[in-house]
Amino acid sequence: LDERGLDLQYRAARVRAGDLGDLKRAGSGGLAGFNVTAPLKEEALALCDDLTPVAAAVGAVNVVRVQEGRWQGHNSDAGAVEAVLRAIRITDTPPPQSAVVMERVTA
Repeated sequence: LDERGLDLQYRAARVRAGDLGDLKRAGSGGLAGFNVTAPLKEEALALCDDLTPVAAAVGAVNVVRVQEGRWQGHNSDAGAVEAVLRAIRITDTPPPQSAVVMERVTA
């Protein structure tokens, strides 16, 4: 935020799975945007009014921009994974066409 000259604050808030909709119903609490971690990514996806093409393709949202009460969902995870895979690729072989992202599941 400082680097971009934005006069905004970045704070942590704990939100339980299933409770993200409360934030939207409350008018987003004056937020300009926020990011979420698992297990809220699919919940955020379902609550967004608009999705970037990446978020729609991935099926998960981890960054939400709030503008005039509407939530626009984006996924920055996909780009980060792609950047790491490109950085570690050191051969001339064609890049893989798919990747696996593992999620911790508790029983």
